[in-house]
Amino acid sequence: MIKEKVLNNVPELWSKYGFLDSYNRDVTSNWVSDRVIGIDKGVTLLMIENYQTGLIWDLYMKNDFVKNGAKILGWKHNNLISS
Repeated sequence: MIKEKVLNNVPELWSKYGFLDSYNRDVTSNWVSDRVIGIDKGVTLLMIENYQTGLIWDLYMKNDFVKNGAKILGWKHNNLISS
């Protein structure tokens, strides 16, 4: 699902190892990196999981330091701070 959404807009972003590392659509012709950087794949997996299920955000917001920081910043939205 995510692959199809991205590839509809930037089909050249896919390689035999999965998504390439980066692209820039603000230049005259779309610039796409020719590299796949392994360390970035972990972050990509976290972002995909968070997009699909919200699990990463939920776990992050259960951390006492994060909850305290959110309160100090005045974040009041129910989805940001849970008891």
